[in-house]
Order: sequence, then C-alpha cells, then structure tokens
Amino acid sequence: MGFMGGAMYGAWWEAAVSSKFITLPIASLTANVIFECDIYCESNKFIIGAAVSSGGRYFCYADSASSSTVLSGGDFSEVYVDGVEYLRRDTISAAINDGETHRLRVTKIDMRTVWANLILGGYGSGFLMDGTIRNVLLRTSDEVVVGSWSLDGNTDADCLDLTGSNDGTVSGSPSRAISTDGGVTWAKE
Repeated sequence: MGFMGGAMYGAWWEAAVSSKFITLPIASLTANVIFECDIYCESNKFIIGAAVSSGGRYFCYADSASSSTVLSGGDFSEVYVDGVEYLRRDTISAAINDGETHRLRVTKIDMRTVWANLILGGYGSGFLMDGTIRNVLLRTSDEVVVGSWSLDGNTDADCLDLTGSNDGTVSGSPSRAISTDGGVTWAKE
C-alpha cells in the first residue's frame, strides 16, 4: 500500500549549527556492529555517527574526496546505500545527496571501546549535515537488536528506544523536519 496522506516528522539538522544533534546511549558493544537508518541529506560533506560530538571515533564519513577512509581509528567498514556498496567517500556522498530518502547500512563497526553514546547529525564544525535521519536500527552481526529509534520528531520524546531502554536525547533544539510525500523528500519546517 502506498502513502495514504498526512505529514511525517523528524529532526532537521543544519550544517551551519554545530550544537544540534541527537545522542543515543549505547555503551560499548562488539567489533561487528551494524547501523541502519533512513537518511535524507542536502549536504555533500558529513559524518553520520560519532562517539563524541568532536574529535573522537566516527563512521560513515562522506565528502567530495575520493578517499576510502569512511571510519575512524583505522577500522574497516562496509557502507551500503539502498543495498549498493560504496567504497569511497565521494561516491557515498553522491549516492545520498540527491534529493531523495535512502536506506543507509554500515557494517563491521568496531564499537568495543569509547562508544558510550552514538551521536547522530553533529560532529565537529566541518562535518555536519543538512537533512534528517530516521528509523535507526543498531544490531550485532548475529542479528541481536541493540536498539531501534524512529526519531520522528525533534524532542526527547521522539527519541525513545523501541526495543529497550536506551532512550535518546536532543541537544541544541534542531528544527522539525516534515515530509508530505511519504518520506521521499523532506524540508525544514
């Protein structure tokens, strides 16, 4: 069944404002964590997830450079956009930054150390995204769900862990994102 009408909501991150992000408490996990989310992005340089808001471990780094480094700490991960694997930062950026919502999957993330939290939407001052991230799923390589968050708004109440007790928090009052076409495109409300 297709989209039946009504609006969908999320948090809108703005690249110009580095203090807006969502923190999901996860505690240190394993060496092969899988991260998935729906992403709508209008930026060409961004980092999706980080252990701290600046200067720490991160994953899914995308920009216009052709580097293959998409995860900090020398770890190797696999990045998929809509089921297609991308090996370089520039191709990840181009695949995501096209004006439509995509399903992002990052595998083999080593979260054994320093990952007390997962920060979405904000890392430093030069790696922030314009857009929204929703329907986050975090699980181990043996399919054990660590947490899932719909992130369908811009308040703490919209960051509840749907499978456990790792409720998230919103920092910096991001704007609310809205979609009126079933989540294909998004705009800052």
